[in-house]
Amino acid sequence: MKVGIIEYGGDFSDIFIDATKYKVQDIYFEKKRVIDIFDVLAYLKKWQDFDQLVIVVDTYEKNHESLDGFYNALANFEAQTGKIVFKCLYDSQKQSAVEAVAETAEKFMNFLFRPEEAFKPSEKPPEPPGYEEEPIVDLEKELEEDFPEEE
Repeated sequence: MKVGIIEYGGDFSDIFIDATKYKVQDIYFEKKRVIDIFDVLAYLKKWQDFDQLVIVVDTYEKNHESLDGFYNALANFEAQTGKIVFKCLYDSQKQSAVEAVAETAEKFMNFLFRPEEAFKPSEKPPEPPGYEEEPIVDLEKELEEDFPEEE
């Protein structure tokens, strides 16, 4: 199995490799550390023929506009290629990079050996760092409050 790991931010991909290589025989890792977040996408495209792709990205010093652009481009890549990219997206000021990488490695191993446990339908997938969910608005309720029925 050929696995490509692209890293932006810290240098923690070795933790991912150490957590997985002793459990999988015949696994080959190729890793690349990039200096721009959009270079991650360039390497994903370059390595799209690899069996698995993993990204390790520290989102700490990125503004929301560039992160949104990155997330959209990443989603387009996955849709176009049909590949699942294992994403380790963390904010180094809020979360330990070591923890984030170890969690991603565990999910990766579950995907390989226990796919039914990798993505549990009852769990909502984690939102990317910096994402704030909009509250769900009940339009009917708001209309009733704004325009009460006259009796």
